[in-house]
Amino acid sequence: MKYLITTYDRNDVTDHANYCEAHQIPCIYALVLGEKCTVFVHCEKLTGPRSEAIKAHEAEFAEFIARLDNTYAKPAWVQPTLPMSFWYHDLPASAAEDVAEETYEFLRTILAPFDDK
Repeated sequence: MKYLITTYDRNDVTDHANYCEAHQIPCIYALVLGEKCTVFVHCEKLTGPRSEAIKAHEAEFAEFIARLDNTYAKPAWVQPTLPMSFWYHDLPASAAEDVAEETYEFLRTILAPFDDK
């Protein structure tokens, strides 16, 4: 499961977070409320080499977030907690999947060396 798009079912979010932690993948989900959404990205539960890889790419992560922050007009804005997480607030709901997919692909490039063979 790459990411979750939900209208906020607490069980969905909890199940997704548990899945991500168990499989040592970034937890990416979007909460869609009406015409707006927030995309959450959490890497804090990654351990060992995966965690170190994210931390080692903090500069690229910051550049990626800055690029995302300039993609959608205000009031959309990014709240970073680098190097391990960020929230993208007040996005148009129609952007949820695009932002989640772009974030997934970015993080996948960092974590590709750790994919199960």
